Amino acid sequence: MLELTDVKNQPCSWYNIVMNKQSLKRKKNVRLAVANEQLEGLKVSKASLKIADNYIAGKASVKQAAEKIRARYGVL
Repeated sequence: MLELTDVKNQPCSWYNIVMNKQSLKRKKNVRLAVANEQLEGLKVSKASLKIADNYIAGKASVKQAAEKIRARYGVL
């Protein structure tokens, strides 16, 4: 049986592989959103980036993250 390992050569599960792929996709989406804000001449706050970090880590859904960020700016 094929055993998968991570970058530290430690065994990893399919769950970790799937979660890592999702995290990478989420991270890419956040990077694009931040880049779009910067192109529009806006600055992304540290608090908004912290909310985005929770989304990347899978602690919040995209809907939850968006609601929190909108609430910070009074756009509900």
